[in-house]
Amino acid sequence: MVPMGRKKWLAEGKKMRATIAKLHRIPGSAFPTRLKCIGAYVPGYIETRRAKAAGFDVPLLMTAEGHGSEAPT
Repeated sequence: MVPMGRKKWLAEGKKMRATIAKLHRIPGSAFPTRLKCIGAYVPGYIETRRAKAAGFDVPLLMTAEGHGSEAPT
């Protein structure tokens, strides 16, 4: 496997450091994901910056019910 993009931890053979995001993923019932509107990516962007500032590689976004949903890259 060849690491690509911003995954420096993978290139160095380290484990990914993840944190649970404070913001939730926008549910499909509130915002249709098939629209691909830039506004749908804001929680992931905010949480990625927050995670990096705290020393993590990625944030894990959860649903409003507390289930794992996505990890922005």
